[in-house]
Amino acid sequence: MYEVHMQEQSMKLLQQHRRPFQVTELPRSSFSIYVPSTLGVSTSLDVAQRDRVVTGMARMLAELAGGCTATEGSGFYLSHSGRIVQEDVTILQSHMDLSQEEVREELLSMAHFLCIMLQQESVLVNLGGSPMLIAPRPKLNSLLQLWNQHQLEPRSTF
Repeated sequence: MYEVHMQEQSMKLLQQHRRPFQVTELPRSSFSIYVPSTLGVSTSLDVAQRDRVVTGMARMLAELAGGCTATEGSGFYLSHSGRIVQEDVTILQSHMDLSQEEVREELLSMAHFLCIMLQQESVLVNLGGSPMLIAPRPKLNSLLQLWNQHQLEPRSTF
């Protein structure tokens, strides 16, 4: 008799709360950034460097959207020199409201920062279903190459 009573109570509870779990709908827009595994075209990052880059990018996405998913992959692209380049990538994807211009600009700036930091010709992003290549402006890219070639250090004017 006690067992039947408990089953009835359980059924009443389930009927009152239809779902014994919470459902949170996420925004329908998503953003993905393809994080390269190289510095420039051919210098592979070591595991610790790559982890720092991926974790840093993931943290930025988590701060903007609450989290992200990382997927490991391999990609190919044609470099400016005409060479086919293969490299491992980590694809970070997050769902967020992309209707605000500030959010979109923050995401594109994040990709631009990654491009400069890793000396990439470009970085692939997908912003709400629109794939885009983010690249530094040619003049800025030339200055960065000059900086790296000559290892120039800022000098004080005093």
